[in-house]
Amino acid sequence: QPTVSSYPNPASDRVFVNVTSSYSNLGIKIKMYDVLGKLVMSREGNDTDGTGKSNNVIDVNEFLPGIYTIVVTDGEGNTSNPLRVMVTH
Repeated sequence: QPTVSSYPNPASDRVFVNVTSSYSNLGIKIKMYDVLGKLVMSREGNDTDGTGKSNNVIDVNEFLPGIYTIVVTDGEGNTSNPLRVMVTH
């Protein structure tokens, strides 16, 4: 399963999401859900260095303040543990 970390937390304008997975070279999908479980963002991640490490930036300027959950799925369909991030402005 992918290992995911993010910073800063809380975040006001952007969140950096770092993913490590043996299958990230096959692509990763990053999804963010609000506190009610509604999908608010879905995007393809990138494999920047070919080593299974993916560094991504999510712009949260348009998000309402609150707690969001980040889930990452790698190219083999493995899903990360949920990661919670607080957005403030």
